Amino acid sequence: MWLAPARATEQEKTTSATPPEAQAQADDLKSALEKAKAAAQKQRAEAEARASEEAAKKAEEAAKKAEADRNAKAAAEALVRSAALKRIEWLGLSMLRTGFTEEQVTRTLTSGGTVAAWGSKKDANGHETGQTKVPAGLSNVVAIATGGHHTVALRQDGTVVAWGAGTTASGQLSHYGQSIVPDGLSGVVAIAASGAHTVALRRDGTVVAWGDNYYGQTIVPTNLSGVVAIAAGGYHTVALRQDGTVVAWGRTNEGQTIAPAGLTGVVAVAAGGSHTVALRQDGTVVAWGKNDDSQTTVPAALSGVVAIAAGYAHTVALKPDGTLVAWGRNDNGQTNVPEGLSGVAAIAAGGGVDGSHTVALKSNGTVVAWGRNNDNEGKHTGQSTVPAGLSGVVAIAAGGHHTVVLKLD
Repeated sequence: MWLAPARATEQEKTTSATPPEAQAQADDLKSALEKAKAAAQKQRAEAEARASEEAAKKAEEAAKKAEADRNAKAAAEALVRSAALKRIEWLGLSMLRTGFTEEQVTRTLTSGGTVAAWGSKKDANGHETGQTKVPAGLSNVVAIATGGHHTVALRQDGTVVAWGAGTTASGQLSHYGQSIVPDGLSGVVAIAASGAHTVALRRDGTVVAWGDNYYGQTIVPTNLSGVVAIAAGGYHTVALRQDGTVVAWGRTNEGQTIAPAGLTGVVAVAAGGSHTVALRQDGTVVAWGKNDDSQTTVPAALSGVVAIAAGYAHTVALKPDGTLVAWGRNDNGQTNVPEGLSGVAAIAAGGGVDGSHTVALKSNGTVVAWGRNNDNEGKHTGQSTVPAGLSGVVAIAAGGHHTVVLKLD
């Protein structure tokens, strides 16, 4: 009897597949997975290496930038210190030429001197402001500056003292606060003042300004640094940078804040009522701004200049032989240099918005002044009348209607 063959079960079917082929497929799959895994690990390792390399590169670049910033800051501070040291050196040499002993020079440079002032004690409206009333006990002063109706002193420790218009006897704010020194201000190496604002140059080459800001004269440009000298005009401020270029801000109605294109090699700056003056390294003078009284018309062939000063509407230059040249407004005789005047070591010109007198410090420590000698009302104020017997002066400054000197007692 014939019987039909039984159907194979699923297990039998599986068992009946060719074992070598299945194993080969499994091995191929395993190998592919292993390769994929190895490739992924390699890619991760390479990515991590690149990331690590980039991080190291960025860290190195950051370190280099930090070092460059530190070097730039150190260089700026060195330049400012150099400028300050040059001023100190000049002061010392001037004193030695004047006849002071080395001991006296050393004492002045390390401890400073005292301040004397004369002229008007009032503002333009006749209000008592006291710009010539030197604070009792003020000493250790190494630099002075004058505004229209206020006075500023820099002490040997880098702090600033100011008096006159800008505060009242009760200490409340009046005028524009030009005599209210910002809290914590220190490390100052130079000061400037004019009109109703005050400017300070710090050791790190940055500038601080306060007082009247109607025309933005106290808004120091963002990121301004590397400054080595400053000047204050009627309503504008000027800064000389370490690279010999000039930056100015504030009122610019007469172009007083717009330095001539390409101006470089500047070693000193001065600011008048509405004009600005620069002394170049080659001893030539450049001036710009208001010129209604020819205050920016530099005399032809003027050269060999060693110092400059700017009054409200006149300009003064000191030559190496100790003689002066002055030009601009002369309604009060401020540009009439006294006949035979020589041996001058420093100059100053009446500042503020109406200063019209000129002051000269001679190498023997005496002072000569000429020009306006009264106030806006015609009342005698005596800013050009040097006190009898005054001597031992080592620095001078001229305000709107007052004069200030730094002296060695």
